[in-house]
Amino acid sequence: ITQDFGTPVTTPEDPEKDWYTFTGWNREIPATMPAENLTITGLWSINRYTVTFDLSGWRLTGDMTSTIDYTIETPLFSLEDYIPVRSGYTFTGWYRSGDLVESIAWWTTWSYTLSAKWDADDTTVFVSEYFEKLDWSYQRSMRMPVQAKVDSYFEAPILSYEGFYFDEENPGNVTWIILSWDISRTT
Repeated sequence: ITQDFGTPVTTPEDPEKDWYTFTGWNREIPATMPAENLTITGLWSINRYTVTFDLSGWRLTGDMTSTIDYTIETPLFSLEDYIPVRSGYTFTGWYRSGDLVESIAWWTTWSYTLSAKWDADDTTVFVSEYFEKLDWSYQRSMRMPVQAKVDSYFEAPILSYEGFYFDEENPGNVTWIILSWDISRTT
């Protein structure tokens, strides 16, 4: 501001600066213009942003936290060290609005949430087959491995044997198959 000595000084409006918040002046602005030159500097605080990792109940490894704070001055950082662990699943990446995010660029100036994406691992489920005996008790006849995905439904194969039939009234989503003796088919 350039003006005559002793004239009233009007405090300027708060300045604006991308990625920073104005916090005030380094000294008080005088009510009137002083007799000497005076430098008054604006003070700024850098804006902070947060990336939040939506783990959906799962956990990160080691000393990692579920958030990262960063500023415009933070260099590009990779997310390759932020790998969550979930038993029976393979982590496939962090996603924001359906898009894969592999790093946070230095110019990113907003807070947001990244969601973990998982692929279910293949697993082996053992299906037991039982025969109903004439005294209404059951006897396991075999145990067979079936390939399935973790936390998914699968269909066990229906086996057929001469003289036996599949009990249609009790199929359900079960891990065993109940076969019943068909007395009418005996010879």
